[in-house]
Amino acid sequence: MAGGAVEEQGELVWEGPMGATHLRVDILPSGRLAARWRSQGGDRRVIVDTEQELERRVLFGLMVGRKKKRTRPSRRGIPRPRRR
Repeated sequence: MAGGAVEEQGELVWEGPMGATHLRVDILPSGRLAARWRSQGGDRRVIVDTEQELERRVLFGLMVGRKKKRTRPSRRGIPRPRRR
């Protein structure tokens, strides 16, 4: 195998939608957890040691990779103070 990283094959633990994104989680032979999903920026993958790390990394990755809503500035502005 020239110039490529060896990708371990794992056992599927969970696969399904996470919001609008499809997520797959595997346990690798080394005991580490691997998660894969596709975001706006392309395919993403993280490999971690604990469930807590998996939650943090995947949720952060999903937040960073999500499509941003376009918002228009409000035309109302700040209301004028009322005179008494």
